[in-house]
Amino acid sequence: MNLSVHQKKINSKIYHVSELLRRELRVSDQKDLILFLVFLRYLSDLENNRSPLDFYLPKESNFWYLYEERFNDGNMYRIQNAVSILSYEEDISLKNFFESVGFRFGRSVYNKLQNKILIEIFDIFGSDTFNFFEDGHNSLSLMESTFEYLLKSFYSKNTGGDAEYDTPSEISTLLTNILDPKLGDSICDPACRMGTLLLDCARYIRSKHVSSYYSLSGQEMNVSTLGLAEMNSFIHREYHIQLEAGDSLNNPAFVESNGNLKQFDIVLSNPPFSVTRWSNEDNENDIYGRFVRGMPPKSKGDYAYISHMIKSLNPYTGRMGVIMPHGVLFRGGAEGTIRSQLLKENLLDIVVGLPDKLLKGTSIPIVMLIFRMDKVDKNVLFVDASREFISGRNQNKLTSKDIDKVLKTINVRANVDKYAHVASFEEIQENDYNLNIRRYIADYDESDTEVDISKLCSDRAMFIKELRVLEEEMNNFLSD
Repeated sequence: MNLSVHQKKINSKIYHVSELLRRELRVSDQKDLILFLVFLRYLSDLENNRSPLDFYLPKESNFWYLYEERFNDGNMYRIQNAVSILSYEEDISLKNFFESVGFRFGRSVYNKLQNKILIEIFDIFGSDTFNFFEDGHNSLSLMESTFEYLLKSFYSKNTGGDAEYDTPSEISTLLTNILDPKLGDSICDPACRMGTLLLDCARYIRSKHVSSYYSLSGQEMNVSTLGLAEMNSFIHREYHIQLEAGDSLNNPAFVESNGNLKQFDIVLSNPPFSVTRWSNEDNENDIYGRFVRGMPPKSKGDYAYISHMIKSLNPYTGRMGVIMPHGVLFRGGAEGTIRSQLLKENLLDIVVGLPDKLLKGTSIPIVMLIFRMDKVDKNVLFVDASREFISGRNQNKLTSKDIDKVLKTINVRANVDKYAHVASFEEIQENDYNLNIRRYIADYDESDTEVDISKLCSDRAMFIKELRVLEEEMNNFLSD
């Protein structure tokens, strides 16, 4: 069977299962059940094909045992038992995934699932359609595509926090290409979400070298999201990665034996924006020396992440890329003090302004900041890529042409009318260290821009609808 045809059949079957569960489970609960069963089928087939696993699948946790028992009562109990057994396995690279799924499967909503529905689901997932090894196809590519489809289809329906799990591929591609990972690099993401940025760095290195000599390190405070990062890494056969749970600002996982933060060649991240109450009392006298330029305000954690990432850089080879809201460019107070100090130390190299609505969960425009420890001059390159994208109803998207234009501009590092400007340190100093892109790149002619009234009305209606959903969820949460 053609690989693309096979993938379409898989996607169609997953959609059918989602429809079966639509009246039984919320979208997020559907996602957990479908993701686990599809993944368990893949793991069981891996073991049956004698492919290497870093753990043993006990009989009761093998998909084919659950499949053979499907006509007997207690399907959900057997599923719960299967994930429970796996969550207690020692030295398993998927431990957080199984633990988080097992915790959620313990909720009463799953116990109400009718056995006949689960029988039909097992029949679908046990069919040849979900044989990822059929006809010698590249099982890795097929499972990667299936994983991406599952996440995309479920998160596009979800207006809650799940939508923030991943970094869009085009943003990851742009950031990876700017940082240009090298063979032998150590790479860290202190808020790694599903690990996309780390895995793209690994893919970039492997595309240029036969060797896989590099290391990946990621920390994520949401254990459920960390479980998905483990699954993502496993599917991509990424063995050079260390993933840890926890809050990197208050309890960093990557620390040397002498108590200092571990230093990396590349640190990159798309951390949560403007986190409130990020600090605990220990950070007032931070033992890692991250806040020597000033203590970020407790109401906004943006510069806390920036400061943590800067301190985690190798002082000779270190380069860093971070996605941030535009406010970090011009907000005053403690943030202004930190920003001016970073500029005086000649650490900031590039500021790339990006369009709004690129990230799920927020409609605000974003900025990409690039720092380097080995800068050869004191200039900062500003790139305004905020007006070049494909417009979408719910989410905008960068094209490969848009990405290439940014990369070529960075490589040339010269002024481009209404698009790029190389600012000297003196020019930035004259602007009182305010990095608002409009201060450095002449704005486009507003008269050339037509206002699409129908689109504005459509967007307004969509935002009102999303607001009502969020208010309903908040009221339900408060009532509970």
